[in-house]
Amino acid sequence: MAQERQHYPWKRPVIALLWLFAIGVVLFWISFFGGGAVHASGDECYVVFERNFVAADIFTAIAGVICAEGLRRGRQWARVWGGVAAGGILFLGFMDVSYNLLNGLYEHVSTAMIMENGINLYCFTFGPFLIWYLLRGYGVDSRA
Repeated sequence: MAQERQHYPWKRPVIALLWLFAIGVVLFWISFFGGGAVHASGDECYVVFERNFVAADIFTAIAGVICAEGLRRGRQWARVWGGVAAGGILFLGFMDVSYNLLNGLYEHVSTAMIMENGINLYCFTFGPFLIWYLLRGYGVDSRA
């Protein structure tokens, strides 16, 4: 059964941003476990907290790659996987910021903390953008 192709304008930059997220996740965890350059804190509780997100990060990255492939092929199911990825991206951003606020990590400036803030900014801009991008022109009123 042939699937009707969907038109996704400006899909190449969105695909690139999805792949950027997925590659960023892999590089983050390689650095995290390979030497700790991305550790925003030396506290054991921070390391324990962060280790809980390996599966969620990897799943979200995989959902993003599936979405990217769906966009490339012009498939409607790209919207579903993009929604899963966007929700995961926002969740990860909120969890990081919540932990950082509750544990005073914003009081200390470090290269790792600056990188983490960049990751959070990406989460809070790309997550909502991805939702908007996939729902616009699909009969969903984004002003609701």
